[in-house]
Amino acid sequence: MAYLVKPNFEIGIVAIAIVYFLAIFRKKHYIILALGVLLVIPTVNIALGKIYSYEVNRNISLSRGIPKLTYVVMGLSEDSNGRIGWYTGYNDRAFSDNNYNTDKAEKLAKKDLRIRVDYLKKHKVYTRRIFRLKLISTWTDSTYQSIWNGPLPTWGGKINTDIMRIIYVKDGESKLYKFIRYGSVLIVWTIFLFSIICTLLYLIGKLSIDENYLLYAVIFFIGGFIFHTFWETKAQYVYQYTASLIPVASVGLYKVMDFIWNRIESLRSK
Repeated sequence: MAYLVKPNFEIGIVAIAIVYFLAIFRKKHYIILALGVLLVIPTVNIALGKIYSYEVNRNISLSRGIPKLTYVVMGLSEDSNGRIGWYTGYNDRAFSDNNYNTDKAEKLAKKDLRIRVDYLKKHKVYTRRIFRLKLISTWTDSTYQSIWNGPLPTWGGKINTDIMRIIYVKDGESKLYKFIRYGSVLIVWTIFLFSIICTLLYLIGKLSIDENYLLYAVIFFIGGFIFHTFWETKAQYVYQYTASLIPVASVGLYKVMDFIWNRIESLRSK
């Protein structure tokens, strides 16, 4: 799966699978389950076939690659700039220093993770601080680092339009940049707020909605939140979780506006 889908997107696949199986067992459509399994088998065979043919044609071995545990070690570490859980190159170093041997790199990662966890257990105030800072850096950048990932001159990037020049002028002090930055904060928190309202209304039986998509969006978001609490992280890695909530938030917004409008109409009629 790692050859085809990044780990954080695998959460979406798992969420879809959960919704799919719950719908099948709820409606007792077991034939659909059988058809789903039959569809998965050729997909897996094609993926494995591509990997095998690549190994044969290039005369190389596609090993298991960098152990995923190395990303957890990074996710719990602090870099030289005080950023928590950001990329530090630990995964690449652990792999290359062990001559690209997956088992040896994983053994090193287990050792380093054990040391790090023991340290965090002994320093609870520090542990609370780094998790708080990690959550802030991951979830409070409403631009999801889309501007931060801009055209850097050091990497050959060029700013070719007047709008882009305005955004990047004065190191983020331009009025256009601030409009985008703070305007997107309003949009993102509106999505969160009305998604919560929609979910609560559904749970108390006050709202009829496609429960399959609602369940998918909630599982996907919660899964992503838990995943990036421990895994290597950046704000740019989590935009898809927020995006999945947009349809849910739109229903919540509609219900709130409908309630307000009905209240206004009832007051007018009096």
